[in-house]
Amino acid sequence: MNLKNSINPINDDGSIDHRYVSVTSEIIERAGQGCIRDLSDFYNLTKESESKYELAGLRLVSAFFQQDMERWQRNGLKKRLRECLGEIGFRPSKISKLITAGEFVASEMSDNKSRRDDTSTDEWDFFESTKEEKEQSYLWQVKYLRDHGLTGLYQLARMDWKGLVEARHKYKENGDIPLTTRELEKLQKRHPAKTKERRGRPARFCRSQEKQDQKVSTQLDQVRGLTPIEPTDEVNPQQIQLQPTLASGEISNAELVEQFTGLAKAIDWSAIRADTEARRLLNSTEETLRLIADLAHESRYTPVI
Repeated sequence: MNLKNSINPINDDGSIDHRYVSVTSEIIERAGQGCIRDLSDFYNLTKESESKYELAGLRLVSAFFQQDMERWQRNGLKKRLRECLGEIGFRPSKISKLITAGEFVASEMSDNKSRRDDTSTDEWDFFESTKEEKEQSYLWQVKYLRDHGLTGLYQLARMDWKGLVEARHKYKENGDIPLTTRELEKLQKRHPAKTKERRGRPARFCRSQEKQDQKVSTQLDQVRGLTPIEPTDEVNPQQIQLQPTLASGEISNAELVEQFTGLAKAIDWSAIRADTEARRLLNSTEETLRLIADLAHESRYTPVI
């Protein structure tokens, strides 16, 4: 950790504002090497502690999502859970990973337990049929999840079903050894989870639920006197820059972020409140938006040298 760079103000692009370099250097010198050493030790210890106890945080989040409760209870407790993890000492970016991965683990464990405890027989069931086979499969699934750790589970949670199938296949091919973090990141980019995807829900349920949500939202808008925005063919000039410069598989994160920020600036956010579909889409990406906000906040204090 470079404390001098950390306390030095930074520019909008993340680079160090060199107007303050001489002043921050004097501050560091005045504080003394002992102070700098202690603060560096504190930084390293907190970072190590966070990594050491992140699995405990993951178990807490997973337990939360596995617990049956009313929707209003879940909404209130989920907000408090995030605050609690922060009070314990986890960084905002780590909390977002814990929430995303924990929800994924809870969903997977619920599905695995349902298959294990299912006593029905079906001649077209190509999976395990005997009780012993189901138990063995359940234990394998538990091991599969545990072997990935928080970062791996976070990547799995952001994949669609094709990516998850490929990850499991590679895991078996490698002798029950998970893909590396870099390999999982590449796999996630090839098979990102769809915005409207709902794990563990039948497609028919999703469609009917979306129609019901849309109907309720429309009725609420009518009561509030809101008028949905009609789409137009007018092109915002800021959207011109959103054309990819490379094949989709070769676009870098930096280019994607550049396109994303351009699109974010092009949106008329003041009109979103009156757009039912836009609000629904934003709600479906709540965790992703939180992670983006956390990363943007951290970037302010991580200067680009």
